[in-house]
Amino acid sequence: MSVRTIRLTARGWALVWTSFVCVALATLLNRREGLFVAVFLMIVVVLCGVSVASQKAKMRVVRRIPGDGHCGETLEIVCEIQSVGSTAGVSGWTDSVPRTFGRAPTGVLPPRRMMSGGRAAVRYSVVPSVRGWYDIGPFRLTLSDPLGVCETSRSVGETTGILILPRVSALAAGDLIPPAGEGRQYDRTRPTAPRADELIARDYRPGDPLRRVHWRATARHGQLMVRQEEPQADPEALILLDVAAGQVRADALVDLAASITVHLSNEGFRVTFAESETLWIDAPPKDPHEILTALAVWPGRMLGAPHDVAQRIERRFSDRIPIFVLTSDADRLDDLVSVAVNAAPAVAFVASGSGLSRAGVPAPWLAAGLADRVDVAASWDRLQRRLVHG
Repeated sequence: MSVRTIRLTARGWALVWTSFVCVALATLLNRREGLFVAVFLMIVVVLCGVSVASQKAKMRVVRRIPGDGHCGETLEIVCEIQSVGSTAGVSGWTDSVPRTFGRAPTGVLPPRRMMSGGRAAVRYSVVPSVRGWYDIGPFRLTLSDPLGVCETSRSVGETTGILILPRVSALAAGDLIPPAGEGRQYDRTRPTAPRADELIARDYRPGDPLRRVHWRATARHGQLMVRQEEPQADPEALILLDVAAGQVRADALVDLAASITVHLSNEGFRVTFAESETLWIDAPPKDPHEILTALAVWPGRMLGAPHDVAQRIERRFSDRIPIFVLTSDADRLDDLVSVAVNAAPAVAFVASGSGLSRAGVPAPWLAAGLADRVDVAASWDRLQRRLVHG
């Protein structure tokens, strides 16, 4: 939708005030020439306004965004511009961005490149500060008359949606979560996330391809043996957010949940995030993007009845797994003890400041306080030290 508001530039206001001064002097000195000058200046301003109002923004704009952004990280946006007509009146541009992205970027277009059919690209950087889904745009061009007396804005191009993911902090490795590599075996009686990476040998059967012959086992058994893949389950972890919408430090807990998700995923865990009572999202190792996407637009929600949550965990996971509960109320840990008994370990973060009392944390929870969103890595380290030093 075009914006038809016409504004006076500094030069335009200078002409208007000059005409007023000429009228005042002509009246004071009784000189008719001053009135002629004043009328002439006002006619110039009016004609310039009509000229600007009749101009059209004959350009096409395509906005390029590299992908999803993260809170606190610089995001570079490129706008490719192509003129499809005369652009003599174009004096500048601005792109509409959300307030949480900082100040709206502005600039001027290179006039030589923007002749009819010309192309140009403008780049600018923003730093989003709040997670969520946003629209960038529309792109606005500033049009002015040849004398630079009046100007107006025209919207060109479409808006572009972008998802801003939560802030992810690097978390230190330690003894809180055991490694998921070959140094520890994870047995599964009912694997929920099998992967075919454990090899065993069996007798050769007619039709087996020779490329699957296990020569070492063949030499040991004295008969032809082939490799057979046996499924092994990925280690799993569960993240539960227990935060009502609009709660203080809710974004800090979401940032912590995102950081834990990325940390566990990089460590080889299959991470599950309980987005709601009925929707639990799984992310395979090394690929936490689906959970980060859900966290980006998570509105805040309290967990359901702890007994129902505990039963669902028992049905979903065959073994005791690491469970992380992030809540804004330390008293909720008493209610969620039934969830903790299915965990190894049971880890809780409470958004009540960094001075959480150990005496107020019921067993078997390992808990730490979270003061704000910049305290994510420090809160993780405090919990690691508490596990080591007791």
